[in-house]
Amino acid sequence: MRTWRVGTVSMGAALVLLGVLLLLSRVFAFDIYTIMLSWWPAILIVLGIEIIVFLFITGKEKAVVKYDIFSIIFIGFIGTVGIAFALVSSLGIVDEVKDQFTRQEETRDLPMLLEQLPTSVTRVVIEADRTPLVIEETTSREYSIFGTYRTQFSKNDTQILKMTEEYVTTHQKGETLYVTLKRLPERNNWNYSYSTMAVTMLVPSNVNVEVRKSQEVVLRPRTINADFLIEQVSDVIVHLPVAASDVLLQAINVHQLNGSDLEWDVTPMEDTSDEWGPKNAQIQLGEGTNKITILNSHSVSFYN
Repeated sequence: MRTWRVGTVSMGAALVLLGVLLLLSRVFAFDIYTIMLSWWPAILIVLGIEIIVFLFITGKEKAVVKYDIFSIIFIGFIGTVGIAFALVSSLGIVDEVKDQFTRQEETRDLPMLLEQLPTSVTRVVIEADRTPLVIEETTSREYSIFGTYRTQFSKNDTQILKMTEEYVTTHQKGETLYVTLKRLPERNNWNYSYSTMAVTMLVPSNVNVEVRKSQEVVLRPRTINADFLIEQVSDVIVHLPVAASDVLLQAINVHQLNGSDLEWDVTPMEDTSDEWGPKNAQIQLGEGTNKITILNSHSVSFYN
């Protein structure tokens, strides 16, 4: 009569297999994450093979099967942990944890957009979607968009890199060119991450420009040969060249005025002495032929 302690060989094979895989992962720089998720089903296979081989060897002999309790508990623990790993992996939690440990923060350049502005276009409308924006002028008929973005990403995160190639879209309708800046994706789960952009746009100096919905707009025109309209922007900073002598700067429904030695002509919108309340204000240079109009902003700063 032959006695077989089921589990002894399986536990030994499990230890040998795990040790070999861990050694190979160190020598050949294998991904330990993949190994831990993949190796455990082999233990169940070894255990089944152990029982089948025992029954085949004993044949018709009367055999007694005993179980090595410690080995069975060990194998059960390994199997349970493996199933838990597989379940967590199927829910994407393991990938999120791995992503968190491999995440890093960098500042990179956005792809530059350089296009010829059609002669029929006399107006550019920019939808900034809360992206900080610097606007400057150029004497050519080209317009260009460039900048940087700061993001948290892992080596396997291709979504951010793809979105940076598509962060801006343009569409012409009649005499107006519409430019839309898209925000980069964010994670809103427990593994929170964000991306921010800072964009600069150069536009021809004889084209009217409108900007809507941005966190901050810095306006740096070289010459003032066109009109600017900035609406629903939290903070607006206007730098006028020293030679500017025919400009009307209007701030409508704003709360805070900063900047230049030139005095704002302020008109409160309500009968109140609160200096932080909404107000209308303007600064006029010369005849004020070209206008810079700022609507519904929190802060306007002017430097000349």
